[in-house]
Amino acid sequence: PANGPQVMNMQPANGPRPGSPQVMNMQPANGPQVMNMRGNARQGSPQVMNMQPANGPQVMNMQAANGPRAMNQGGPQVMNMQPANGPQVMNMQPANGPKVMNMQPGNMNQGGAQVMNMQPANGPQVMNMQPANGPKIMNQSSEVTRPASAPVEDAEWPDPVKKEIEVRELTEGRNKMILTLLLADRSTKKVFVTDDFTCEDLLNMFASKLHLWQTEFFELCVHDSKEDADRWLDRKKTLLEERIADQQEVMMKVKYFKTPKKIVDPAAIRLYYIEVKQCIISGTYPTSEKLAVRLAAHQVHLAYGNYVPSKHHPGFLGEALKDYLPREILAVNQPEYIESRIFQLHRNLVGKSNEEVMESYIDLAQQIQTYGSSIYLVKEKLGRTKRVAVAEDGVLISTDDNPKKFHFYSFKIIGGWKRTSDGFDIEIIAPNQKLLEFEASDFKSESIIELMCAYYLFLLGVDSGELPLVSLPMQPEGLPNPKMFQKPNTALKRNLQDQCQTRLELFKDELARLSKKKEITMNRKLLMQVDNAIDQDLVLETLDLSRSGLLPDDLRLFVDAVAKAFEYLPKEDEFFEDNMSITRLDLSSNPIVKGGDVDAFGRVFCTSGWMLKHLTARNIHLTGKLATLLNGYLSKNDFLESIDLEDNDLKMKGVSSILKPLKGQERICSFNFNNNGVTGAGYFLAQVVAKNLTMTELRVGGNKFDDKQLNFLLEGLKLNKGLQTLDLSNCGISTGSGRAVLGWLSSNRTLRTLIIGGNSFGSTWGSALVKMLKAGSALSALDVAKTGIGSKATRGILESVKEHRAIRELTLSGNGIDKKGGQILCECIGSRSINLRKVFIQGCGIHKATMAELGKNLQQNTTLREFDASGNDIKDMDSAGAWGQAIKVSQTLEKLYLCGCGIQGEVLGPIADGLKSNKGLEHLYLDGNSKMGKTSFPTLGDSLAENQTLRYLSCRGCGVDPASFQEFLSRVEGRNFSLRELDLSDNSALSKVDW
Repeated sequence: PANGPQVMNMQPANGPRPGSPQVMNMQPANGPQVMNMRGNARQGSPQVMNMQPANGPQVMNMQAANGPRAMNQGGPQVMNMQPANGPQVMNMQPANGPKVMNMQPGNMNQGGAQVMNMQPANGPQVMNMQPANGPKIMNQSSEVTRPASAPVEDAEWPDPVKKEIEVRELTEGRNKMILTLLLADRSTKKVFVTDDFTCEDLLNMFASKLHLWQTEFFELCVHDSKEDADRWLDRKKTLLEERIADQQEVMMKVKYFKTPKKIVDPAAIRLYYIEVKQCIISGTYPTSEKLAVRLAAHQVHLAYGNYVPSKHHPGFLGEALKDYLPREILAVNQPEYIESRIFQLHRNLVGKSNEEVMESYIDLAQQIQTYGSSIYLVKEKLGRTKRVAVAEDGVLISTDDNPKKFHFYSFKIIGGWKRTSDGFDIEIIAPNQKLLEFEASDFKSESIIELMCAYYLFLLGVDSGELPLVSLPMQPEGLPNPKMFQKPNTALKRNLQDQCQTRLELFKDELARLSKKKEITMNRKLLMQVDNAIDQDLVLETLDLSRSGLLPDDLRLFVDAVAKAFEYLPKEDEFFEDNMSITRLDLSSNPIVKGGDVDAFGRVFCTSGWMLKHLTARNIHLTGKLATLLNGYLSKNDFLESIDLEDNDLKMKGVSSILKPLKGQERICSFNFNNNGVTGAGYFLAQVVAKNLTMTELRVGGNKFDDKQLNFLLEGLKLNKGLQTLDLSNCGISTGSGRAVLGWLSSNRTLRTLIIGGNSFGSTWGSALVKMLKAGSALSALDVAKTGIGSKATRGILESVKEHRAIRELTLSGNGIDKKGGQILCECIGSRSINLRKVFIQGCGIHKATMAELGKNLQQNTTLREFDASGNDIKDMDSAGAWGQAIKVSQTLEKLYLCGCGIQGEVLGPIADGLKSNKGLEHLYLDGNSKMGKTSFPTLGDSLAENQTLRYLSCRGCGVDPASFQEFLSRVEGRNFSLRELDLSDNSALSKVDW
């Protein structure tokens, strides 16, 4: 008691009710004005509290909020106290000095009587008291502590209802002003006001201009040019009090960047979108190139609608490209190229509404480490400039190595923050305690401190369980209700180790750096494949750099960047995506050894960390002399499994130079030396195949072998028990040597693929081949193109295919197929039990009636993947109708060649109609149908408008002229999104088109 013993009358107001809250009348018997309450929960320095009703005696409901517990049994007791007869205003003052009072609602209900949790926060001196309509510190310099009871579950935030925004009229006699609303995207609105308008009035006026009704998420600010930061305006103050001048620009932005629970106003969604967008484009939110390009595609869709091929092509954005991508990304990419990437992703958004695209944009942006943060440029005590970003879940501070990467400190490990004489400090308490000291202006320091206090209180109102006890240095005013927002997204990638680092991006960054340093333009074909893998989230395993104009210096640049990328070893806790392996590389048709410089090419074989397994380098002008210089590089190779050097000039010397250093390397098993001018190599190759027991593929076609040399080779082949593929095409093999090959083959049980076309064997050899096949063979692929075996032998081969069903790939091109042979071919194609995968019958002189039957049988086929019927007539409607229907119903055929079949005019119609409905064809070749272009080429446009699987269309030499080509484009425009490549070479009239 403060003034002697106090007698209290405590009587139940509603009668005793076991197990339910009891309403008690509490009135002093000797002085109803002052109520003295002395805490006795703990020993030592009890606190006397004077509690006086401001409006008369009050009946109170008193119930333990954390279970029944006597106040003298240790530990503070939380009590729910609710007025039984209406809300009561209480004057509460400590009797022995001012103390901090925290007040927190126990029932979180708006309006009406308020149930309060009352608990000593630091023993019996401090009481926790929180208002129900938002967290608020009752006394400055107060200590916020964790409530003893579990957090009360958030009540469901009501669905927003569209409301009319009240706009205030101008006040007569007051100073009139014109103010400009400046949005994040630099768009503006102007309004007339008087200087007695409050900032709330101004916000409502701006909102009416924007047709915005969910205004609760936004605040007004002006840019402080001296501090290069935003100064937020107090809604309650007038424009005069906030020093807003005539003609001034005022911004409407999100001050406390949290995710709303229910945002349905399109104007509000747009304001969120443009604010995030501007932070990305300006570089405030450092963004990876991959994400920036994807976000730019969203912007293009919002600005220009659905993707239209004839409209949205490189050059369309022009100077406006700077409004879609951060400056640092534009600096390392050619404008037209980066536009092509944007439009490639733009096409994926076809059919999306603006609201869907904006929401998708914001979702994607949440991958950025600093998403939703306010960033300030300050200095450490040591003098280094730092970027400090305050976010809803913690503080991010830029690293020493890279100002675009940040260390993240969650509020769960921050023990406090405060102003200092020249800046501010942040105390980190876990995992190791440390003090982060910064120098900053008063304005920036106050802004950072205010944001940290506000976000901490938001977290406290949601779930204080994991938050440390923090003494808040200030009281933020006008905080929005925390129930409006979702809890912080735990999926946000705040930590450095959460930031997705990919090997392809490392490779591209290094390539860009070296390119700039050495003043060498990055190869466009290389970039397209790298960026496609990055944009589509693929692993780059196969890289095709053929016919891309690579010089030795270009290749050296590429290899150096690859070496640097593979050199990087991710940390144990780092989120690293290893999306680059490049196990297959094609360098064909590039002058990469021009001038005798083989160093770059040689390093392809032995770059550390690069596990290249399959190399193709056809037609690179590699000579036998240059091949000898590769000896040292090849001897260091550890991973190569196949090497393809077709169409070079190695001669015998070069082949030997390639094979010798690879001797003993068990991994390598496939060699292609086709067309290398090799002669007299039979004996050497015999030794190679006899000793290399791991060799599975040898291609030496196009090199000459006389009878003696071929016999040497066959002797070596007899000793090899692992060879599966042998190419002896176009080797000038005589009929006698051809029979020797068949003799070896009849006893071999490992060879699966024999390519022996282009040797003039004649019908006798053909008969011997048929005999061997009918006796049983292990072959699954046979190529006897242009061997002169005659229609009888081809018929016999087809019969053996039908009978034994072992052949999967068959090439008969250039050999006649008569009616009987054609009938057997139809049976093979139409049968579901003959598992043919690839058939090539180019130029076999098949009768037109047989071609029609072949089309009908193709309708029944379910196994073919590739079919070449080029050079056989499809000139009549019967044949065209059968083939068109076959294309329509086929689900397995992936490549179809109908080159030089005489297709033109109305004959193309059924084929084009079939293409409309096809669901599996990816490549279609119609080359050499010379009259097709002028009469029917646009018909293909209608087909492609409905087809969604074809990726490659070749119409070389089809007589396409500018008029038919443009008509074709008009029919495809905006309707086809699957075609990737269209080859119109050898159409001379198209030279007049303005490409």
